[in-house]
Amino acid sequence: HRHPVGTAYFGGRALVHVGEYATALLPLLADLVSTWPVGAGARALAASRRALDAPAPGLRPQDVVRAVQDELGDVPVTVDAGAHMLVAMELWQTDRPAHVLISNGLATMGFALPAAIGAALARPGERVVCLVGDGGLGMVLAELETLARLDLDVAVVVFNDATLSLIELKRSPGVVDTRPVAYHRTDFAAVAAAMGLPSGVATDAAGIRALLAQVPRGPLLVDARVDRGAYRQVMAAIRGTTAPRSDDEVPPDPGRAPTTAEGRPR
Repeated sequence: HRHPVGTAYFGGRALVHVGEYATALLPLLADLVSTWPVGAGARALAASRRALDAPAPGLRPQDVVRAVQDELGDVPVTVDAGAHMLVAMELWQTDRPAHVLISNGLATMGFALPAAIGAALARPGERVVCLVGDGGLGMVLAELETLARLDLDVAVVVFNDATLSLIELKRSPGVVDTRPVAYHRTDFAAVAAAMGLPSGVATDAAGIRALLAQVPRGPLLVDARVDRGAYRQVMAAIRGTTAPRSDDEVPPDPGRAPTTAEGRPR
């Protein structure tokens, strides 16, 4: 398929406004009439967050996001592509422009860590959080050395479930073979320590908060051992459906290894 270079493939081009989304959109939308009842958006968001609060075993991705923001507050955050992105974008709270950096649209895995390094260089003195899955971090693992060498103020929080969870959720019904999406559990805390980063493993929210409190400045990696089965609850909460959450619906993970440390600093 060919198309002439220099023309607008998806329609006419027009530069209407340039500015920060968070501060520029409201005046532009002032004259538009919403078809939603007043408060409908807030009620929908509250309902999905209540669904995310439903009790479930293990360390859930929503527990990770809440623990990080409870400890650090409204800091700049970078979010990688993957199932954890659904939770982070639902729960992270900010009203500051350019405070949440995400590879939207293309949803590029491996984005969050390099983006966090760039954000820290651009915002000296500010704590930056990198929320990344184990698959995405594996793609840019050498950047941990960059982070350690530059001694940047970045807390890397890895959602470690030894699975490409979003791909697992999207696979065809009835497929139980986990080999295409699962891999052995990586000790990211040990890898980070070998590259010169303070690091630790956390198996609950208290462990995450403890690690963040122990290393309030400089680089840090938190290896959060999340329950991959909890992503079914996440998907159901966001879609407004009931989660099929039982052990026999989540195939065993051949790479899952028991953890013996909780919130241990290295």
